[in-house]
Amino acid sequence: MDIGQFVFPFIMAVLTNSLMIIIIYFLRKVPYFSNLFSVWFMVILYLFCVLRIFLPIEFPGLQIILEDRSVYVKIFEAFIQRDADGIARPNTALIIFLCAWAVGIIVISLWNLISQRKFFRYLMANGDYAIDHERAIFSDVVKDVLKNDKNVVLRKTDVITGTVVVGLIHKTVLIPDETYTDDELKMMFRHECMHIKNKDLWIKLLVQIYCCIFWWNPFAYLLKSDLDVSLEMKCDLNATKDFSDAEKLTYIETLKNRSVARSGGKPFVICAELADGKKKSKLVARIKAVLAEPPKRVGQIVINAIIALLFLGIFVGSYVFIWQPVFETELTRDEYELESTQIIVDNTNGYLVKQEDGNYIFYVTDTVFEKVSKEEVEQGMYEDYPIYE
Repeated sequence: MDIGQFVFPFIMAVLTNSLMIIIIYFLRKVPYFSNLFSVWFMVILYLFCVLRIFLPIEFPGLQIILEDRSVYVKIFEAFIQRDADGIARPNTALIIFLCAWAVGIIVISLWNLISQRKFFRYLMANGDYAIDHERAIFSDVVKDVLKNDKNVVLRKTDVITGTVVVGLIHKTVLIPDETYTDDELKMMFRHECMHIKNKDLWIKLLVQIYCCIFWWNPFAYLLKSDLDVSLEMKCDLNATKDFSDAEKLTYIETLKNRSVARSGGKPFVICAELADGKKKSKLVARIKAVLAEPPKRVGQIVINAIIALLFLGIFVGSYVFIWQPVFETELTRDEYELESTQIIVDNTNGYLVKQEDGNYIFYVTDTVFEKVSKEEVEQGMYEDYPIYE
């Protein structure tokens, strides 16, 4: 089996995925574009990136090979060796990399799972200090946003410093053991309920799985970090969609007053929080998004359509164009003779003979010219020449 038919599509998938992440990251940094993108549209683009990496397939009849005789060849030879028939097979370096990859997936996945379960149990083991008045406000918000979802509960605890929601099936909104105004409670609860309504924790779980699998790709963590901001902005806009100007100001004040400066990372692998005071620039961006005038519908549709077509072109192009190394091979005596006589090879003097293993021998003027793999034939590289069994 030629491992090259798996390696090349996979590398194209990784490169395409990384390119999409970089484009999204910089587009979102430009105020003009970020104001025109709907947040749902941005989330779809993130999921589009994840989809490409999990579909490293190829279509031999439609592919165009991009030949590389320098950089890619050196990378290829570091991990893959070719046998006498020209078939690519893994060497020791590739086997070590694949083993390290598998071990990394297991270790990181277990660490994330154990950390989350441990901290969740720690939270649930502590007392619940929520009072009836707070529960009443919470119940009203749940009825308004989630239509009385019975799987959502409120807990007030002294082991957290910021409002968060946890749990994929049985959702729990946790607030710090502090004193709040009624307006603050309503805004905090509405924000977290919007995370539940939008299925944000499931989206974060999908991206977390992606990061666990491709832990060695730095762009995976850029995707995760940037997605967090987009999900928070989407939640803010959905929560304040029908608000008056006064209510929006109250919402913003709640974000500012209840933001928490953290010294480390989030305690939960999968959670959604109200605000993180350590990321001041991102908090400012969220506030600006809430206060901004909605973009013109026509402009938003046009820009979103152009970016969608760009991503579709990159997505499709990554299947059509395959970057492959081309190796310089030594000529045999027969090949030297052919070159010395300057024979023009075409379908009048060249033909393929199929072998028992499925590969082919290419003959020129009834002389063995080279061995050809079945993948090369399937890709149409010898479609002008007759084939004999």
